[in-house]
Amino acid sequence: LEIMPTDYYSLSMSGVVTDVQVLGKLLKQHHPAVDSLLERLEVKLEILCCHMLMSLCFGAAPLPVAQRCMDLVLVEGSFVLVAVVLAMIVVCKGQILAQDDAGDMMLLLASIGRDLEEEVWEE
Repeated sequence: LEIMPTDYYSLSMSGVVTDVQVLGKLLKQHHPAVDSLLERLEVKLEILCCHMLMSLCFGAAPLPVAQRCMDLVLVEGSFVLVAVVLAMIVVCKGQILAQDDAGDMMLLLASIGRDLEEEVWEE
């Protein structure tokens, strides 16, 4: 049973790189304002999202959410991780769009899921 792509935790990390690229394309297509702001501030998703994806969202989201995420990964596959990270970005979209400094944006995105109340995730 292969749950995670074999190249997710390899030296090249090509599985993670691919997921970050998919996340970037989804942001560009569905949330162009967020994508444009990240580009303008020169904030790279690769730097900010790799830890969320590789840790299966543990540490990046409240524990109950990370546990549900792991359940979904086991049932559906690793693509769930991209959906969860995208959902965290969408839930925090207002905060993200209010940023005008790359450093502040990186701090926000590094802690994006940790401060959310569990009720937000249950909606």
